[in-house]
Amino acid sequence: MECERTFLVVSSVRSGSTWLETMLGSLADVTVDFEFKWIPEYYAYTPEPVHKHIPNSSFSCQTALTEIAGETLIKGSKLTLEACPHLDHEFADLKQTVDSEIRIIHLRRRYRDVYLSLIRGCMHLVDRNSVGFDDSSNSVILNAILEIEKQVIETMDKPPFVADTKFCRMVMESLVANDRWAESLRENRRHFFTIDYNNVHADFHKMASFIGSKASQKELDTVLKCPLTKKLPKWPFRERIKNYNEVEKIIEEYEGSIHF
Repeated sequence: MECERTFLVVSSVRSGSTWLETMLGSLADVTVDFEFKWIPEYYAYTPEPVHKHIPNSSFSCQTALTEIAGETLIKGSKLTLEACPHLDHEFADLKQTVDSEIRIIHLRRRYRDVYLSLIRGCMHLVDRNSVGFDDSSNSVILNAILEIEKQVIETMDKPPFVADTKFCRMVMESLVANDRWAESLRENRRHFFTIDYNNVHADFHKMASFIGSKASQKELDTVLKCPLTKKLPKWPFRERIKNYNEVEKIIEEYEGSIHF
């Protein structure tokens, strides 16, 4: 008899975690839902319906994952870290909630792209032709994406502005710390997979196998061809950010500063 398996996509915000989570969840033998959210003590943030709030170090992500509704033996979700400073004891407490039996996919993305996504403000568009789309589903993550889509269409672009360089540096430092924490989850864990955002398509079959899916190549190709979330139109950031050259210099200080 096969055992139930659980997994988490761990990343900073705006790194493609929803895209990857919903693609894996589109496989017939995988069920995904919600988003784990760990909120720093000082951070003014109210959890949304899509969030499964981690209140303290005694919380068990494994228990929450096994309680996801569905008949499949593979259950998954994502844990996204805000692009803001986390205190050492907060990272330590959070680590205790990620049980050792959970398979971890650490999703990384270029810091420049994460920053530009943050200040752009837009998030997801939905492809209703995707195999993963089901408008009758009770999935909180799908319902959240559909709600966000309405806002995206209304705020697809913004007039030129001057970017806050202090905010940019804070984001960079936070992204580095987040990636280092995510990599620390390797300790005392049998199953850990690091993937770069740009390699998701090429290595999707490896991730599917990693979480235990027995999807055929045809099924994998179908999901990749038409994922649930669509890419946003390209944003002319050099035209929109008046001081882009100044921002780029800050980003270059941190981009590629850590290697795994």
